[in-house]
Amino acid sequence: MKRTLWAALACVGSLAGGVTDAAEPSVCAQLAGEARRLPATAWDKSEPLARWIRPSRPTGRTRSPTEQALAIDAYLRELLTAPSAEHVGVHHLQGTPLYLLDFVTGAAHCQQYALAEVRQGQLPKELASPFQPTAALCMGGWARLARVMNRPALVAGAAPSAGFPEGEYRVAVWTGRGWEPPCGLKLRLRTVLTPVQRFCAPGSAVCGAGQAVALGLATASEAAGAAEAGFAARQPDDEVLAALNPPLQEPGAVGDPNLPLPTFGAKDGRRNGFLMQFSNAAGERLPVFIGGRWWLAVVGRAGIGWRTGAAVNVAFFAPPGRAVDAVASYQFGIEPAGLLDATAVDEPR
Repeated sequence: MKRTLWAALACVGSLAGGVTDAAEPSVCAQLAGEARRLPATAWDKSEPLARWIRPSRPTGRTRSPTEQALAIDAYLRELLTAPSAEHVGVHHLQGTPLYLLDFVTGAAHCQQYALAEVRQGQLPKELASPFQPTAALCMGGWARLARVMNRPALVAGAAPSAGFPEGEYRVAVWTGRGWEPPCGLKLRLRTVLTPVQRFCAPGSAVCGAGQAVALGLATASEAAGAAEAGFAARQPDDEVLAALNPPLQEPGAVGDPNLPLPTFGAKDGRRNGFLMQFSNAAGERLPVFIGGRWWLAVVGRAGIGWRTGAAVNVAFFAPPGRAVDAVASYQFGIEPAGLLDATAVDEPR
Protein backbone atom coordinates (compact mmCIF):
# COMPACT_ATOMS: atom_id res chain seq x y z
CA MET A 1 0.00 0.00 0.00
CA LYS A 2 1.10 3.56 -0.52
CA ARG A 3 2.72 4.45 2.82
CA THR A 4 2.76 8.20 2.20
CA LEU A 5 -0.95 8.27 1.46
CA TRP A 6 -1.78 6.23 4.53
CA ALA A 7 0.55 8.25 6.74
CA ALA A 8 -1.52 11.31 5.91
CA LEU A 9 -4.63 9.43 6.97
CA ALA A 10 -3.20 7.81 10.10
CA CYS A 11 -5.34 9.93 12.37
CA VAL A 12 -8.52 8.71 10.70
CA GLY A 13 -10.37 5.74 12.15
CA SER A 14 -11.78 4.54 15.41
CA LEU A 15 -11.58 1.61 17.75
CA ALA A 16 -14.49 -0.66 18.40
CA GLY A 17 -14.93 -3.85 20.25
CA GLY A 18 -17.33 -6.22 21.78
CA VAL A 19 -17.23 -8.54 24.73
CA THR A 20 -18.34 -12.11 24.14
CA ASP A 21 -20.51 -13.72 26.75
CA ALA A 22 -19.67 -17.41 26.45
CA ALA A 23 -22.92 -18.34 28.18
CA GLU A 24 -25.00 -16.67 25.49
CA PRO A 25 -26.44 -18.62 22.56
CA SER A 26 -24.74 -17.81 19.27
CA VAL A 27 -26.13 -14.92 17.28
CA CYS A 28 -27.39 -17.49 14.76
CA ALA A 29 -29.35 -19.29 17.48
CA GLN A 30 -30.78 -15.95 18.57
CA LEU A 31 -31.73 -15.11 14.99
CA ALA A 32 -33.37 -18.51 14.56
CA GLY A 33 -35.48 -17.83 17.64
CA GLU A 34 -36.58 -14.45 16.31
CA ALA A 35 -37.35 -15.96 12.90
CA ARG A 36 -39.63 -18.59 14.44
CA ARG A 37 -41.62 -15.87 16.19
CA LEU A 38 -42.30 -13.83 13.05
CA PRO A 39 -45.83 -13.93 11.60
CA ALA A 40 -46.28 -15.71 8.28
CA THR A 41 -46.87 -12.37 6.52
CA ALA A 42 -43.33 -11.22 7.39
CA TRP A 43 -41.88 -13.68 4.87
CA ASP A 44 -43.40 -11.74 1.98
CA LYS A 45 -40.75 -9.07 2.58
CA SER A 46 -37.36 -9.06 0.85
CA GLU A 47 -35.49 -9.07 4.17
CA PRO A 48 -37.65 -10.51 6.97
CA LEU A 49 -34.82 -10.28 9.53
CA ALA A 50 -34.04 -6.62 8.86
CA ARG A 51 -34.76 -5.73 12.49
CA TRP A 52 -31.86 -7.92 13.66
CA ILE A 53 -29.52 -7.84 10.65
CA ARG A 54 -28.69 -4.22 9.81
CA PRO A 55 -26.06 -4.08 7.04
CA SER A 56 -23.78 -1.13 6.46
CA ARG A 57 -24.54 0.86 3.35
CA PRO A 58 -22.01 1.66 0.64
CA THR A 59 -20.75 5.22 0.65
CA GLY A 60 -22.06 7.42 -2.12
CA ARG A 61 -20.18 10.01 -4.12
CA THR A 62 -18.95 11.74 -0.97
CA ARG A 63 -16.37 9.50 0.65
CA SER A 64 -14.17 10.13 3.65
CA PRO A 65 -10.42 10.34 2.94
CA THR A 66 -9.99 6.83 4.33
CA GLU A 67 -12.74 5.42 2.14
CA GLN A 68 -11.35 7.13 -0.94
CA ALA A 69 -7.85 5.81 -0.23
CA LEU A 70 -9.16 2.28 0.24
CA ALA A 71 -11.10 2.46 -3.03
CA ILE A 72 -7.96 3.18 -5.06
CA ASP A 73 -5.51 1.07 -3.08
CA ALA A 74 -3.72 -1.16 -5.61
CA TYR A 75 -3.14 -4.06 -3.18
CA LEU A 76 -6.80 -4.27 -2.13
CA ARG A 77 -7.97 -4.02 -5.73
CA GLU A 78 -5.65 -6.90 -6.55
CA LEU A 79 -7.24 -8.94 -3.77
CA LEU A 80 -10.60 -8.22 -5.35
CA THR A 81 -9.29 -8.98 -8.85
CA ALA A 82 -10.96 -5.70 -9.77
CA PRO A 83 -9.95 -4.20 -13.13
CA SER A 84 -8.38 -0.75 -12.80
CA ALA A 85 -11.43 0.95 -14.32
CA GLU A 86 -13.96 -1.01 -12.25
CA HIS A 87 -15.97 0.90 -9.64
CA VAL A 88 -15.27 -0.46 -6.17
CA GLY A 89 -17.83 -0.07 -3.40
CA VAL A 90 -16.64 0.86 0.08
CA HIS A 91 -18.68 -0.09 3.15
CA HIS A 92 -17.73 1.12 6.64
CA LEU A 93 -19.43 -0.25 9.72
CA GLN A 94 -19.81 2.87 11.84
CA GLY A 95 -18.23 2.68 15.29
CA THR A 96 -15.71 0.03 14.20
CA PRO A 97 -12.41 0.00 12.28
CA LEU A 98 -13.93 -2.44 9.75
CA TYR A 99 -14.22 -1.76 6.02
CA LEU A 100 -15.50 -3.98 3.23
CA LEU A 101 -14.61 -3.35 -0.41
CA ASP A 102 -16.53 -5.02 -3.22
CA PHE A 103 -17.51 -5.01 -6.83
CA VAL A 104 -20.23 -6.86 -8.72
CA THR A 105 -19.76 -8.42 -12.12
CA GLY A 106 -21.35 -10.72 -14.69
CA ALA A 107 -24.90 -11.70 -15.64
CA ALA A 108 -25.23 -13.54 -12.32
CA HIS A 109 -24.35 -10.34 -10.40
CA CYS A 110 -21.52 -12.01 -8.50
CA GLN A 111 -19.99 -10.05 -5.62
CA GLN A 112 -16.27 -10.18 -4.89
CA TYR A 113 -15.21 -8.67 -1.57
CA ALA A 114 -12.16 -7.93 0.57
CA LEU A 115 -11.87 -6.76 4.17
CA ALA A 116 -9.62 -4.20 5.81
CA GLU A 117 -9.09 -2.85 9.32
CA VAL A 118 -8.10 0.82 9.71
CA ARG A 119 -7.24 1.92 13.24
CA GLN A 120 -6.28 5.38 14.41
CA GLY A 121 -2.55 6.02 14.07
CA GLN A 122 -1.89 2.79 12.17
CA LEU A 123 -1.59 1.73 8.57
CA PRO A 124 -4.53 -0.31 7.22
CA LYS A 125 -4.40 -4.05 7.61
CA GLU A 126 -5.91 -6.65 5.36
CA LEU A 127 -8.37 -8.92 7.19
CA ALA A 128 -8.89 -12.52 6.15
CA SER A 129 -12.50 -13.50 5.71
CA PRO A 130 -13.73 -15.71 8.57
CA PHE A 131 -15.65 -17.77 6.03
CA GLN A 132 -14.06 -20.57 4.03
CA PRO A 133 -14.19 -20.75 1.11
CA THR A 134 -14.49 -17.10 0.16
CA ALA A 135 -16.16 -17.72 -3.20
CA ALA A 136 -18.12 -15.01 -4.95
CA LEU A 137 -21.75 -14.56 -3.96
CA CYS A 138 -24.16 -14.56 -6.89
CA MET A 139 -27.84 -14.18 -7.78
CA GLY A 140 -28.93 -12.13 -4.79
CA GLY A 141 -26.34 -13.39 -2.30
CA TRP A 142 -24.20 -10.76 -0.62
CA ALA A 143 -21.55 -10.18 2.03
CA ARG A 144 -21.86 -7.13 4.27
CA LEU A 145 -20.56 -5.73 7.49
CA ALA A 146 -23.59 -5.47 9.73
CA ARG A 147 -24.98 -5.09 13.21
CA VAL A 148 -26.38 -8.52 14.05
CA MET A 149 -28.35 -8.67 17.27
CA ASN A 150 -26.64 -5.30 17.97
CA ARG A 151 -23.15 -6.77 17.59
CA PRO A 152 -20.65 -5.88 14.85
CA ALA A 153 -20.29 -8.77 12.41
CA LEU A 154 -19.66 -9.94 8.89
CA VAL A 155 -22.70 -11.55 7.27
CA ALA A 156 -22.84 -13.49 3.99
CA GLY A 157 -25.80 -15.14 2.34
CA ALA A 158 -29.34 -14.33 1.31
CA ALA A 159 -32.84 -14.46 2.72
CA PRO A 160 -35.21 -17.09 1.36
CA SER A 161 -37.81 -15.95 -1.16
CA ALA A 162 -40.73 -17.37 -3.10
CA GLY A 163 -38.45 -18.25 -6.00
CA PHE A 164 -35.67 -19.63 -3.76
CA PRO A 165 -37.39 -20.93 -0.60
CA GLU A 166 -34.14 -22.08 1.03
CA GLY A 167 -31.96 -19.25 2.36
CA GLU A 168 -28.81 -19.24 4.43
CA TYR A 169 -26.69 -16.76 6.37
CA ARG A 170 -23.14 -17.13 7.66
CA VAL A 171 -22.28 -14.82 10.54
CA ALA A 172 -18.98 -14.02 12.27
CA VAL A 173 -19.04 -11.55 15.17
CA TRP A 174 -16.20 -9.04 15.54
CA THR A 175 -14.72 -8.95 19.05
CA GLY A 176 -12.53 -5.89 18.59
CA ARG A 177 -9.47 -8.10 18.18
CA GLY A 178 -10.67 -10.58 15.60
CA TRP A 179 -13.55 -12.75 14.45
CA GLU A 180 -15.41 -15.17 16.67
CA PRO A 181 -15.87 -18.65 15.15
CA PRO A 182 -18.62 -18.27 12.55
CA CYS A 183 -22.07 -19.77 12.76
CA GLY A 184 -24.75 -20.48 10.18
CA LEU A 185 -28.48 -19.92 9.96
CA LYS A 186 -30.56 -21.98 7.52
CA LEU A 187 -34.11 -20.91 6.72
CA ARG A 188 -36.76 -22.72 4.70
CA LEU A 189 -40.06 -21.24 3.61
CA ARG A 190 -43.35 -23.00 3.15
CA THR A 191 -44.66 -22.11 -0.31
CA VAL A 192 -47.94 -22.54 -2.17
CA LEU A 193 -48.74 -22.49 -5.88
CA THR A 194 -51.55 -20.25 -7.08
CA PRO A 195 -53.02 -20.14 -10.62
CA VAL A 196 -51.92 -16.98 -12.42
CA GLN A 197 -53.09 -17.49 -15.99
CA ARG A 198 -53.89 -20.10 -18.61
CA PHE A 199 -54.00 -20.10 -22.39
CA CYS A 200 -55.81 -22.58 -24.63
CA ALA A 201 -55.94 -23.30 -28.34
CA PRO A 202 -59.37 -22.61 -29.85
CA GLY A 203 -61.62 -25.61 -29.26
CA SER A 204 -59.05 -27.35 -27.03
CA ALA A 205 -60.62 -30.30 -25.24
CA VAL A 206 -57.84 -30.25 -22.65
CA CYS A 207 -58.21 -26.67 -21.42
CA GLY A 208 -60.50 -27.07 -18.39
CA ALA A 209 -59.68 -30.65 -17.43
CA GLY A 210 -55.96 -30.00 -17.84
CA GLN A 211 -55.70 -27.35 -15.13
CA ALA A 212 -55.90 -29.78 -12.20
CA VAL A 213 -53.37 -32.06 -13.88
CA ALA A 214 -51.11 -29.08 -14.56
CA LEU A 215 -51.28 -28.01 -10.91
CA GLY A 216 -50.39 -31.55 -9.84
CA LEU A 217 -47.41 -31.57 -12.19
CA ALA A 218 -46.23 -28.14 -10.99
CA THR A 219 -46.55 -29.20 -7.35
CA ALA A 220 -44.64 -32.43 -7.94
CA SER A 221 -41.98 -30.58 -9.93
CA GLU A 222 -41.32 -28.18 -7.04
CA ALA A 223 -41.28 -31.00 -4.49
CA ALA A 224 -38.99 -33.54 -6.11
CA GLY A 225 -39.71 -33.85 -9.81
CA ALA A 226 -42.79 -34.56 -11.89
CA ALA A 227 -41.59 -37.66 -13.72
CA GLU A 228 -44.00 -40.06 -12.02
CA ALA A 229 -46.94 -37.70 -11.64
CA GLY A 230 -48.49 -38.27 -15.07
CA PHE A 231 -48.27 -42.03 -15.34
CA ALA A 232 -50.74 -43.15 -12.65
CA ALA A 233 -51.29 -46.86 -13.29
CA ARG A 234 -51.25 -46.63 -17.11
CA GLN A 235 -48.56 -47.39 -19.63
CA PRO A 236 -48.19 -44.57 -22.20
CA ASP A 237 -48.92 -45.55 -25.79
CA ASP A 238 -46.18 -46.02 -28.36
CA GLU A 239 -46.88 -42.73 -30.17
CA VAL A 240 -46.28 -40.70 -27.00
CA LEU A 241 -43.19 -42.65 -26.01
CA ALA A 242 -41.72 -42.22 -29.49
CA ALA A 243 -42.40 -38.47 -29.37
CA LEU A 244 -40.42 -38.18 -26.12
CA ASN A 245 -37.43 -40.24 -27.26
CA PRO A 246 -36.06 -37.70 -27.98
CA PRO A 247 -38.52 -34.77 -27.99
CA LEU A 248 -38.45 -32.40 -30.96
CA GLN A 249 -36.09 -29.49 -30.27
CA GLU A 250 -37.15 -27.11 -33.01
CA PRO A 251 -38.33 -23.62 -31.91
CA GLY A 252 -41.64 -23.79 -30.04
CA ALA A 253 -41.67 -27.59 -30.01
CA VAL A 254 -41.95 -29.75 -26.91
CA GLY A 255 -38.16 -30.18 -26.66
CA ASP A 256 -37.23 -26.51 -27.15
CA PRO A 257 -34.84 -25.86 -24.20
CA ASN A 258 -36.13 -22.28 -23.87
CA LEU A 259 -39.72 -22.96 -24.82
CA PRO A 260 -41.94 -19.86 -24.92
CA LEU A 261 -45.17 -20.39 -23.00
CA PRO A 262 -47.77 -21.02 -25.74
CA THR A 263 -50.36 -18.21 -25.68
CA PHE A 264 -52.22 -18.94 -28.94
CA GLY A 265 -52.24 -15.29 -29.95
CA ALA A 266 -53.73 -13.98 -26.70
CA LYS A 267 -52.77 -10.42 -25.75
CA ASP A 268 -52.23 -9.34 -22.17
CA GLY A 269 -50.21 -6.20 -21.33
CA ARG A 270 -49.86 -7.23 -17.68
CA ARG A 271 -47.59 -10.17 -18.38
CA ASN A 272 -44.10 -10.36 -16.94
CA GLY A 273 -41.92 -11.12 -19.96
CA PHE A 274 -39.31 -12.83 -17.81
CA LEU A 275 -41.88 -15.45 -16.81
CA MET A 276 -43.40 -16.05 -20.25
CA GLN A 277 -41.06 -18.87 -21.17
CA PHE A 278 -39.55 -21.97 -19.61
CA SER A 279 -36.10 -21.71 -18.07
CA ASN A 280 -33.70 -24.37 -19.29
CA ALA A 281 -32.92 -25.28 -15.65
CA ALA A 282 -34.17 -28.82 -15.02
CA GLY A 283 -37.40 -28.69 -17.02
CA GLU A 284 -39.18 -32.02 -17.57
CA ARG A 285 -40.95 -33.62 -20.54
CA LEU A 286 -43.34 -36.45 -19.76
CA PRO A 287 -46.60 -38.12 -20.86
CA VAL A 288 -49.92 -37.27 -19.17
CA PHE A 289 -53.34 -38.88 -19.52
CA ILE A 290 -56.23 -36.40 -19.78
CA GLY A 291 -59.71 -36.84 -21.19
CA GLY A 292 -59.19 -40.40 -22.31
CA ARG A 293 -55.94 -39.91 -24.25
CA TRP A 294 -52.24 -39.26 -23.85
CA TRP A 295 -50.55 -35.87 -24.26
CA LEU A 296 -47.01 -34.56 -24.00
CA ALA A 297 -46.38 -32.27 -21.02
CA VAL A 298 -43.60 -29.77 -20.36
CA VAL A 299 -43.23 -28.57 -16.76
CA GLY A 300 -40.59 -26.37 -15.12
CA ARG A 301 -39.63 -23.03 -13.67
CA ALA A 302 -40.32 -19.91 -15.68
CA GLY A 303 -37.34 -17.78 -16.61
CA ILE A 304 -34.77 -16.93 -19.23
CA GLY A 305 -31.86 -19.28 -19.91
CA TRP A 306 -30.55 -20.64 -16.59
CA ARG A 307 -32.18 -17.86 -14.56
CA THR A 308 -35.46 -18.82 -12.91
CA GLY A 309 -38.38 -16.82 -11.55
CA ALA A 310 -41.08 -17.35 -8.96
CA ALA A 311 -43.49 -19.24 -11.22
CA VAL A 312 -43.93 -22.74 -12.66
CA ASN A 313 -45.09 -23.14 -16.26
CA VAL A 314 -46.87 -26.16 -17.72
CA ALA A 315 -47.72 -26.78 -21.38
CA PHE A 316 -49.52 -29.65 -23.12
CA PHE A 317 -48.90 -30.84 -26.69
CA ALA A 318 -50.43 -33.47 -28.90
CA PRO A 319 -47.89 -35.90 -30.38
CA PRO A 320 -45.50 -35.46 -32.12
CA GLY A 321 -45.02 -32.24 -30.14
CA ARG A 322 -44.44 -29.59 -32.83
CA ALA A 323 -45.17 -25.92 -32.09
CA VAL A 324 -48.51 -26.27 -33.93
CA ASP A 325 -49.38 -29.23 -31.66
CA ALA A 326 -49.60 -27.12 -28.49
CA VAL A 327 -53.10 -27.28 -26.96
CA ALA A 328 -52.93 -25.55 -23.55
CA SER A 329 -50.58 -23.82 -21.13
CA TYR A 330 -50.75 -22.76 -17.49
CA GLN A 331 -48.75 -20.59 -15.15
CA PHE A 332 -48.69 -20.97 -11.35
CA GLY A 333 -47.16 -18.34 -9.09
CA ILE A 334 -45.00 -19.42 -6.15
CA GLU A 335 -46.10 -17.61 -3.00
CA PRO A 336 -44.49 -17.69 0.48
CA ALA A 337 -46.79 -19.12 3.14
CA GLY A 338 -44.66 -18.70 6.26
CA LEU A 339 -41.52 -20.21 7.74
CA LEU A 340 -41.10 -23.97 7.56
CA ASP A 341 -38.01 -24.16 9.78
CA ALA A 342 -35.02 -22.18 11.05
CA THR A 343 -31.83 -24.00 12.05
CA ALA A 344 -28.69 -22.55 13.62
CA VAL A 345 -25.44 -24.46 13.14
CA ASP A 346 -21.84 -23.93 14.20
CA GLU A 347 -19.51 -23.65 11.26
CA PRO A 348 -15.93 -24.94 11.12
CA ARG A 349 -13.35 -22.28 10.47
